[in-house]
Amino acid sequence: MYFYGKLMFFLLAVSSIIIWIYYSQNSIVWIYGTLCFISYLVIMYMDGKEIGKQNEINRKIEVLSNEIQNLTGNFTKDNGASYISLSHPYSFDMDIFGEKSLFHRINRTITKEGSERLAQILSDVGCDKETIIHRQSAISELERLNDLRISFQCIGKVNNTEDSIAFSSNLTFNTNRLKWIMRLSWGLTIATVMYFITGLFARISLSACFITLMSVISMNGLIAVVFFYRSGKIMNKLNSFITLAQRYSPIIKLCSQNKFESVLLNNIQSKINEHKQSISKLYSMNELLKFRNNFIFWIIVNCFALLDIYVILKYYDWERKHIINLPKLLQEIGNLDAFVSLSNYNFNHPLGTYPQFSNEGIECKNIYHPFLKTVNVIGNDYIQKEHLISIITGANMSGKSTFLRAIGINLVLANAGCRVSAQEFLFNPQIKLFTSMRTQDNISMGKSYFNAEIDRMSQAIDYSAANNPTLLILDEVLKGTNSEDKLCGTLELLEFFSERSYMAMIATHDIGVTALESKYGEIKFKNYCFEIELSNPIIYTYKIRRGICKNRNATHILSQMLSSKK
Repeated sequence: MYFYGKLMFFLLAVSSIIIWIYYSQNSIVWIYGTLCFISYLVIMYMDGKEIGKQNEINRKIEVLSNEIQNLTGNFTKDNGASYISLSHPYSFDMDIFGEKSLFHRINRTITKEGSERLAQILSDVGCDKETIIHRQSAISELERLNDLRISFQCIGKVNNTEDSIAFSSNLTFNTNRLKWIMRLSWGLTIATVMYFITGLFARISLSACFITLMSVISMNGLIAVVFFYRSGKIMNKLNSFITLAQRYSPIIKLCSQNKFESVLLNNIQSKINEHKQSISKLYSMNELLKFRNNFIFWIIVNCFALLDIYVILKYYDWERKHIINLPKLLQEIGNLDAFVSLSNYNFNHPLGTYPQFSNEGIECKNIYHPFLKTVNVIGNDYIQKEHLISIITGANMSGKSTFLRAIGINLVLANAGCRVSAQEFLFNPQIKLFTSMRTQDNISMGKSYFNAEIDRMSQAIDYSAANNPTLLILDEVLKGTNSEDKLCGTLELLEFFSERSYMAMIATHDIGVTALESKYGEIKFKNYCFEIELSNPIIYTYKIRRGICKNRNATHILSQMLSSKK
């Protein structure tokens, strides 16, 4: 309907102009053509609004469809592989980044700044209590604002490019000369248009009026062409900033429309409002340059008003006043973006619980790994005191490594301000985290697996010495050497840790390591195990308990396999 309306009124307006020029220079014809042209503009505006509504509905459908895929394990956003670091204290071992990682499951960010901020939050364990409380409050509030979260993600469907932009001034034109050209051009155009309008109602030769108007229009067109022949670089930079405005203006508008209660969100909102003029001025330039979408209007506005040159001048003024504040604004937008993702994670995990704070160690009830499906998941109760080393033994596949990761990754979630996968979770918010579970060799650097392990242990010691308290999570220390040497080295390492009152959880197959509890007592060492039942098939309980494991499964499984080959 809108299409046919636009077509009809546009043809009527053009027909009126042709009739006026060639057949009848009657003011009624001119007025009729003007009304048709105005009607065309109104219908075009209404059509644009309707298209906008339809696009918004389609974006919401896409967001919700992606969310359904995410809930089934088909994650649709960036997995954060670019943030993987083998030297980080824990992110590589804890699956924080990469395919189907914690970041991959949480990430709903729509800006580069938001992605970086989310990665930063997940990479920093050991925040102070006040920071975590503010995060919990902000995430909890955003979790309740379902429409805001959906609208926020819809914005990312409009323009999700992440081109880098240099936030530095680059004034290369003589703006004073351009301003004088603009003033002279506008003055001549206004005078000529007034002369032409007067000619419609007075006894003045309309041919002379028309020729004068065409001359001024041609002069403006020539100025615009000459100017843009010389201003390609600045136009490219302007277009980059306008693209940025298109990307961030809807976020700023959405943030401004809501009234937040939490301290963190209020701070973000106030800082965004403080600097939002930087983006709003860019967005107004974009509104002016929308005439480029219609070639006819682009020609008209530049021939009558040198609109593109006017926008360039506005850009120079903006760059001089606002470019210095732009990085601060984008940083706060990134903060909001990251917390929208974290709140979305909370919304999708309603069975989790907010952690509570304690003055010492970690205490959890019915804790499990957040990547496991909650249906029939087996949780464990566990207490980890500071200055205590826990030694966990158990058969292969009995749940040792998964349990270690469950403690570590829930500690990451607790610091981020999210719900944790546990019935209860109490922790000292000052606890840092360091892990050694996936040590890798490096042939190109001539580093063997054993060398890599020793380097990682050295890093663990240095990190714990500099960051007290630190939870060390170690899985099969010194795998790169023989059994006897491994046992002796592990005993010496854990005694070293104990002398310095380090807090550690270590999983091992070496039963000899468990002798440390009887040697030094439960104050310094505690033995835990994951026991199995050697039946056919083997029964895995996945429950941690005090003591030393007694059953092994390697020989049992191998014997069954060999028997089946006979």
